[in-house]
Amino acid sequence: MCYDRSHLYSLLEKYSITTSIELIESVTDAAFCEIILESNSLEYEFSFFEPGKVTVEEYSFASKNLAIYNIESLKNEKNTKKFNVKIIVDGWYFDLYTNNKTLDRGKMSAKNWSKFAPFAGKMASIKVDYLYIENIMLT
Repeated sequence: MCYDRSHLYSLLEKYSITTSIELIESVTDAAFCEIILESNSLEYEFSFFEPGKVTVEEYSFASKNLAIYNIESLKNEKNTKKFNVKIIVDGWYFDLYTNNKTLDRGKMSAKNWSKFAPFAGKMASIKVDYLYIENIMLT
């Protein structure tokens, strides 16, 4: 997938990423879909698994360290195939909302992104209904 990344360089201090991702084919319970944000030195993966599990991982390319945030999963939602996701980034922090539920607030170690993409895990295929990145103007 090749796309114009200029919008990533003009993001304000506060912005939102909103999408609807659906697992349309998955072979195992380990099947997942993701939103990936990547900087020159770090990668953030917001992962959504069919059984309702949600994870956020930070990977450092320099140190090869992987940090996993403890995210409250989508309780009482078994065999979830569609994930309506909103990530609000405010400076160094993010707020994660999935299927109209507040899941977590976390701190990020990067503020500038060189790559942004939806992603399907191994043994899965996805459908992305929409994908918006919008600056949030502070008043």
